[in-house]
Amino acid sequence: MRTQSVAYIARAELNLGRHSTRLHCPFCTEVIETIVITEPTKFTHIAAGILCVVCFPCAWTPYFIDSCQRMHHYCPKCQNYIGTYKK
Repeated sequence: MRTQSVAYIARAELNLGRHSTRLHCPFCTEVIETIVITEPTKFTHIAAGILCVVCFPCAWTPYFIDSCQRMHHYCPKCQNYIGTYKK
């Protein structure tokens, strides 16, 4: 009978912010500057809806405000997802 070993890799807490972060990629172990891709949140859509009713020309504003976005960090070398910054 064969036994199988399983290795668990603990990921350290990453200090990700709104902007690119310099760190060691946990996947390829290279020192990298993360790529940040933004994504609107539910709050972004709600704020845009409210602004649409109150002041239609300003309805697009929440889509350009960093604090209304979720920031996803990726490694530029191996393209793996590293983490998300949510305010």
